[in-house]
Amino acid sequence: MFTVGIDGSDLREVIPYGSSVSHFDWRNDKEIIATFNLNSGGRRHYHFVDGVNDYKRLGNGSLDFDGHCTFSPDQKWIATDLKVKETLMQSIILYNFETDTTKTLATFSMKERKFITGQLRCDFHPRWNRDGTAICFDALDAEGKRVQIKARTIFDDSKTGQRIGQIKSNQAWDSVVLVLLNDDYEPFEIYEAEREELMELIDKPSQSQKKRGALSVARFKIISALRWTKEDGLEE
Repeated sequence: MFTVGIDGSDLREVIPYGSSVSHFDWRNDKEIIATFNLNSGGRRHYHFVDGVNDYKRLGNGSLDFDGHCTFSPDQKWIATDLKVKETLMQSIILYNFETDTTKTLATFSMKERKFITGQLRCDFHPRWNRDGTAICFDALDAEGKRVQIKARTIFDDSKTGQRIGQIKSNQAWDSVVLVLLNDDYEPFEIYEAEREELMELIDKPSQSQKKRGALSVARFKIISALRWTKEDGLEE
């Protein structure tokens, strides 16, 4: 693993080649956490200073696994995920930097082996909200619902005809979720449309629809349900 200045200067190797670096996050401008295999000890969570390589193994053994690690905004906590392939279980783990201890926040069954390993796996990838009071994560729908996710950044509300990415109608999915982002790339609204309603529009494109599966944000909102807003949270 290498780090480099944003101007391209000061390129340096911070984790030795061949250490199977998997995931990392910056605590601040100098400190990094990463999961990698140091001296053939297996993948573990390590903390170190950029350019110093003073690797510190975290959790006293409780973080000796490969996880998608991320710092809380106050830099006091780490959220990561742990998969146990033998039991098909996956957990969200919290690590306290001050006490060097971990806590299991939640554990869920992944139901089938294909959802915990291989091309169709669902890693949790935990992520903090901006004030550090909540964690979101990727997940399987309890009823097996398959969702196609689209995102669109809205830089100017006054402009009409803003479009979302082409909907892949030839693939297996049950609904499409559209996440709208503001000019700071923060989500402010989430909509969901069911396949039946979407396919009716896709099969009968309007004159402004240049290719099959392409829809405007406005048309998508008309046939969809508002699921979440930045101001009010989840909608009923």
